[in-house]
Amino acid sequence: MKTRNMLRRIKWRLGDHSAPDIWNAPAAVLASHILANFDLADPARKIVPQALSSIEEFYRSRTSRTCNGAPLDVSSSPIAEKEGRGLLRLAVQENVRQSLEIGLAFGMSACHLLLALQITRGESHISIDPFQQHSYYQGCGLMNVYRMHLGAPFQWLAEPSHLALPMLLRSGKQIDMGFIDGSHIFSDIFLDVYYAHLMLTQGKLLVFHDAKLPATRTVGNILVSNFGYAEEADPAAPGFLILRKTNPGHLDWKDFNSQFQPFDVADTAQNPDRPDPSPQRSF
Repeated sequence: MKTRNMLRRIKWRLGDHSAPDIWNAPAAVLASHILANFDLADPARKIVPQALSSIEEFYRSRTSRTCNGAPLDVSSSPIAEKEGRGLLRLAVQENVRQSLEIGLAFGMSACHLLLALQITRGESHISIDPFQQHSYYQGCGLMNVYRMHLGAPFQWLAEPSHLALPMLLRSGKQIDMGFIDGSHIFSDIFLDVYYAHLMLTQGKLLVFHDAKLPATRTVGNILVSNFGYAEEADPAAPGFLILRKTNPGHLDWKDFNSQFQPFDVADTAQNPDRPDPSPQRSF
């Protein structure tokens, strides 16, 4: 079984299966492709097509069910459908088994990452979001995860990330991928990334949403210049900043000469394509 799975992953990496087009195909087409190219466990062979179909319907209808069963319009907040598919593709290509995200919201990033774990036979996905029960979300993210039967490897932490992340680190948690999409305040992003970095396995990825925001870009620059990360361009996922942990960085406290490297601070004026900040959520 292990040999067969390894051969399938080699085939995936060397063949045309990593082409972004297949990941943006209709749900039924993508499901057939996954079933034909991966040795899924029996439950996953049912879960993957059903979940892909449910996600497709979510984006078609732009409605979700709250924890009370009422319909809720979600036309403004979730990650885009292609972004979700991009997350799924990245996680599968990286053979992710332990993932972490900051910001559950309506659950679409979580559902795509949990789908990836069905394909890779992964073990754990943790979502940190203290606002899931707020009137803006009304538990929709949790409802979507469990309605799509993706809840087995899922854990939701309701504490703010500045409390939840140190707890995870203290427990010895390690991750293969981190998806950063919580607060977009510079200090909050950096704090989320700092702890995610400490838990991230060498050679693995941190993925940021809203890559064009100056605060996001600046944190990324710090990771590249000081923390040993390399940026990886992905034309199929322009909304993401993708960074791979490639070396120890300049973090030796004994080396006073090189333990800090200057970094670029992104300028708001140089980001004309950044999202319109006018629609504000009320918390």
